[in-house]
Amino acid sequence: MTTLRASHPEFVTSTAADTETVYQLVKRGDVNPADVEDASTHAAEVTLLWDRSVLHVAHLGDAQSFSLRDHAAPDGVAHFVVDAAMLDGLTAADIVQRDVLGTRFMFLPGSQGEVELDGVRRDLTTLIAEGIARPSPSIAGAYEVNLVAGARCRMDLHGLTLHARLVPVGRRFAQVTRRDPAMRAAWGGSALAMAALLGMMRLATTDSAMLTNDDRDQRLAELRDFVARQSAIVESTPEEHEGAAADAPAGAAHQGMAGAMGDRQSTARNRRYEIRRTNEAPHLAREVSARDQVANRGMFAALGGPAALAGGSHSGIVSPWGAMTEAGTGDRNANGNLNGDDVGDSFGGGGLDTVGTGIGGGGHEQGIGTGPLGTQGHGNCPVGANCEYGRRVGTLRNDDRATHGPRVRTDPNPNIEGTIAPEAIRRVVLRNLGQVNRCYEQGLSINPSAAGRVAIRFVIAGGGEVLMTGVANDSLGIASVSSCIASAVRRWTFPVPADSGPITVTYPFNLMPADQ
Repeated sequence: MTTLRASHPEFVTSTAADTETVYQLVKRGDVNPADVEDASTHAAEVTLLWDRSVLHVAHLGDAQSFSLRDHAAPDGVAHFVVDAAMLDGLTAADIVQRDVLGTRFMFLPGSQGEVELDGVRRDLTTLIAEGIARPSPSIAGAYEVNLVAGARCRMDLHGLTLHARLVPVGRRFAQVTRRDPAMRAAWGGSALAMAALLGMMRLATTDSAMLTNDDRDQRLAELRDFVARQSAIVESTPEEHEGAAADAPAGAAHQGMAGAMGDRQSTARNRRYEIRRTNEAPHLAREVSARDQVANRGMFAALGGPAALAGGSHSGIVSPWGAMTEAGTGDRNANGNLNGDDVGDSFGGGGLDTVGTGIGGGGHEQGIGTGPLGTQGHGNCPVGANCEYGRRVGTLRNDDRATHGPRVRTDPNPNIEGTIAPEAIRRVVLRNLGQVNRCYEQGLSINPSAAGRVAIRFVIAGGGEVLMTGVANDSLGIASVSSCIASAVRRWTFPVPADSGPITVTYPFNLMPADQ
């Protein structure tokens, strides 16, 4: 390796064969603390940590104090908001106090800590025994020690760690502001030009300049005629399918092509799909039946109607918004994987639908089915029953089925311990409610009639991220659902106010199946 010094002596560049150049910052000299600090004056530095993460740092001047509180304090008061349980019944406690008598550090009841001075550490029990820590006159069970230069105090309180020490105050440097007349003139000219441009645009977009009254009346008349023609169209009653799905299993999907990719009869597994060349620009295909349904409706009628339809068969990938037939760049059609060694049919479920493995992934059956959750469609139709489109067959009626899926409702009054608006919490919860619903649906596969209330308790850090989650209450009785919801909440982020400190929230979710 060769080391070269760059044009600036503080940078060093290192190069090696077949490697990139690496730049390294090299120290040129020692910094004199007296140039940046005033050693004659000290400030009390207080640092709060949760585990190893720094939550807050405060510097206290003369006659200032730092306190832990269970509520926000007025502006100008150095404090940090914590869970009320951490203070063991107190509403506020001054941890560091500075006055004419000096600087004092307080150990709260139930806490542990130590004082380090000249490399020697003494725990709280030793400090009390030696008389260095004395009982606090303001809080029963608390102890105070004097904080002197060179000493460091540490207190552990229910997972929260506080460090305090005296540090020199940084020097203040005078600032010089230089006015640039040329720059001010440029900004002023740009503002005037923008104002003039906006004024011209406003004048150019008035009705008198762009559209006369006659033109406007004519366009409104055309619009009314179009609406009248659409209103006159009588919706035809869909014909009932002749063949009933006698052996339709619960939740069977509608029959018909939904887009094929994969062939269940193929033994090959490492083939890729291909779309044949038709002398057209490459595009995906559209379902003929779907286009038939809208050919004479709305804007599709104006764009050509049935006369625009063209016959043809399709295979391979199908798009609901493509052309009538697919067109690609290959020599043939192949229902393979997205990637593979060679072009050809590859083993697969036969379709692109998310449910079903029938023709094109849409299934072999008739009607709409969504599984055994009691929602619209075949639902829990017994195998062998005639449940075509939910009409009355034997003891089954369409109106006997639920018209909605499983529901998750939130409590409008969650328990919030900290400085944040309940609406801010609710907005984030509603935005992520689909994750809670997914956890509940997984539980319904275990017990289809499961219903209850799950309350999640979580702690929000000062940056908005969730530090920890837990299950505060669970009447649902399915542990996997409550743990799934707690894991989902752990990934959420909340808009917390600045310097709010940790916020504890207990948020209940009411879970109800489709038949309630």
